[in-house]
Amino acid sequence: MDEALEIIARKLVPRDWNLCDFEGGGFSRSGSSGLIYQLRLDILEKNYGLRLNPSLGVRDPMIGDLVSRFIGLPHAGSECSGLASVGMSLSGFLYEMRGSMDSVGQWSILRGEDVQEKVQALHVDVILAEDYFFNKFSERVSVVKYLERVWCDQFQVRQLAVGQALQGRRGDAISTLGKYADMVQGEPPMVADQARLFIRSFVEYFNIEEHGLEGV
Repeated sequence: MDEALEIIARKLVPRDWNLCDFEGGGFSRSGSSGLIYQLRLDILEKNYGLRLNPSLGVRDPMIGDLVSRFIGLPHAGSECSGLASVGMSLSGFLYEMRGSMDSVGQWSILRGEDVQEKVQALHVDVILAEDYFFNKFSERVSVVKYLERVWCDQFQVRQLAVGQALQGRRGDAISTLGKYADMVQGEPPMVADQARLFIRSFVEYFNIEEHGLEGV
């Protein structure tokens, strides 16, 4: 794995990516308006070689840190840590772009294979992601608009609510909190408890009147 990471770093560091100690390897890069771009490689060592399943993330530090704080997690994130605000797998991105279905196999490195050739394929795909994924996110408003446009899971709904509140859109944020509360109905106690902690912390931080949260 170390050899593969070193070769990948030779390709990406000149493009302003910094090597990070993400589990499974990865890189981060400073974006505009304080945003942080993340590339997690998720390298797994198998008996046949290395399997890579990269993912793309965009982190708004304030949104991510507040979400972490509201659910009781450490919230002093950095370029190489902290919750991303939006994300998707690199293979999912490529499928949207060109209908490619076998990217994970294309990046996996079998024993005895040419590592340089596989890394070059990954490098080309990362450049495509720079142009058509990361560059879509230039400021907080672009992160929030993206989350409003796509289907959000529980994790992303929390990010969206905080992003809307930071923009001063309290009505939209309260509506999003209501959706979050609906999503966790029937979830195991641990998930439900975390949701209640998030909502309570959110209300206290943004000084939202309790009567504005009827049904949440």
